Amino acid sequence: MPIDLINILLLLGMGQCIFLIISIGLSKKPQCLANWLLCILLMAFLWYQIEFFLLRNTWDADFPFIYSTRFGSWFLVGPLLLLYNRATLTADFALQKKDILHFLPFLIFTLLLPLTMEGLLTNRSLNYGMLTVLDQYNREVITWKHLLYVGVFVAQFIHLTLYILMAHGETKRIEKQAKQVLSSLQQARIDTLRFLYVGSAVVAALCSVFVLYLFLTTMWKRNMDYLYVLPMLLLVFGLAYRAMASPQSVIGFLDDTKKATKYARSGLSDVTRKESLIKLDKLMSADRVYRDNELRLAQLASVMKITSHHLSQIINEEKKQNFFDFVNVYRVREAEELISAEEGKTLLQIGYEVGFNNKNSFTSAFKKHTGMTPSTFKKSIKSQEN
Repeated sequence: MPIDLINILLLLGMGQCIFLIISIGLSKKPQCLANWLLCILLMAFLWYQIEFFLLRNTWDADFPFIYSTRFGSWFLVGPLLLLYNRATLTADFALQKKDILHFLPFLIFTLLLPLTMEGLLTNRSLNYGMLTVLDQYNREVITWKHLLYVGVFVAQFIHLTLYILMAHGETKRIEKQAKQVLSSLQQARIDTLRFLYVGSAVVAALCSVFVLYLFLTTMWKRNMDYLYVLPMLLLVFGLAYRAMASPQSVIGFLDDTKKATKYARSGLSDVTRKESLIKLDKLMSADRVYRDNELRLAQLASVMKITSHHLSQIINEEKKQNFFDFVNVYRVREAEELISAEEGKTLLQIGYEVGFNNKNSFTSAFKKHTGMTPSTFKKSIKSQEN
């Protein structure tokens, strides 16, 4: 095996996939359906990387299904993306029998037909890829079976693109409906979903480039697969970076995308509401309890000597926000003051000082409530001074 850049990247990518799968499997919420679906999706990416690694280094695997694109296994990725998307957006999402229908193309073309039908692929297809039955160097007799899998190879990437569009549409709709009640963490999870769509769409687009390359040129190189394999590595590395920077933005599900509860039977009196509002404003404005980056609804309710349910109701009905956005507004407001004061602190130091626990959540919340990132805000302050 040659020690070159691509082999090193492949080994790192495979190792990263394995690390992520183990990390997600051992997380505090291993029973979460979204986590399991993400693990399976990562296993599929690992499968494709192993395939390319074996082909590139001319190692013949005894198990034929390891050479995945020959049997249309990319039919697996789209459904996994869509179901992972739904499991992430909805806490009570559960798989149903009808969801099996999403996997029928994969089951038929990758598992069933290759096991039951002989002569599906020519020898050249087995050694160089399914599309080679159409190239000028092929001297084998071509049948409808061989042409079927030429279509399957192309169709699997069209199939992936359609599923990416469906998942993106569902996320956009949920985000629009729940815009007023999404916390910065929930927005970060949606950003992770969007990162997966865009990354997968780039891979699908480069697969199209790969197909065009084969049809429009006479040059055949089996390792041209790197056109879409290397971007898939970047997708895995990017997901790993997000998981390390903010684990909760990758692991788990959104549990607050529904509209705020109407609290029809909460029992909150008008007197308690008014008194609690005064206490709440004092704690936030004077005591600046929001600076505690571990501040939680239950903790604040305990200080105010009311129930978490009543505090949530007060914030939702009186402030028209959920708890996280309510707290982040105060944090962002003070961050604006500190940035404007130019006290020699870095943006990250300011973010930590006002109560954020990482750069991503600070940037996301700041942009959500001001329409610009902290760095853009700082530049605008300087330009106004000049």
